Amino acid sequence: MFKLNYDLVLLLLNSYLIVLYYYITGTNMTTKKEASYWIKQLNLSPSLEGIYTRETYKSDEYIGEDALPDRFYGKRPYLNTFYLLLQNKDLFRFIKTNQEECWHYYTGTSPIVIETISEKGVRRSIKLGSDLSEFEYFQYVIPHDTWFAAYLQNEDGYALIGITASPSLDKSDVKKGKFRDLILKYPSQLELITRLCY
Repeated sequence: MFKLNYDLVLLLLNSYLIVLYYYITGTNMTTKKEASYWIKQLNLSPSLEGIYTRETYKSDEYIGEDALPDRFYGKRPYLNTFYLLLQNKDLFRFIKTNQEECWHYYTGTSPIVIETISEKGVRRSIKLGSDLSEFEYFQYVIPHDTWFAAYLQNEDGYALIGITASPSLDKSDVKKGKFRDLILKYPSQLELITRLCY
């Protein structure tokens, strides 16, 4: 005759209630590492703005200057890649670059919001993250000559992303967004520019 194992029943019931709790609350069951773990394990260093980053790869083959668009000066490696970690109230302030950049979301406890302003003044907000039901993207390509900035949706969280730039990003390719310049060009974006400009 079948004998009911009450310990097993309680264990299964407890497991079911845990799964049900995570399903109802939308909580991620995967334990997230702290930002400090990734900073240490990936050997990230703070930039001048205090955002942790590290270049991880630069191609050893080059594209000649004559094969690049006129906005580039000198030859460039095919591409380079970076880690970038935003945490808490970090702000990645407005810049624009000569090349396209692809941002990839890896892990974290908050989505990253990327704000872009095109040359024609069209604003777009994109969320990088892992919750597709919330219209988050795992990757997004930022066009060249587009002003862009980024911040965390949740100011008490963090996000680790990767960046691929092609051709390879050089300091001479980066232009910082100055408040006076951008507000004169895009006056309708006063609040955004005030928060995210240098």
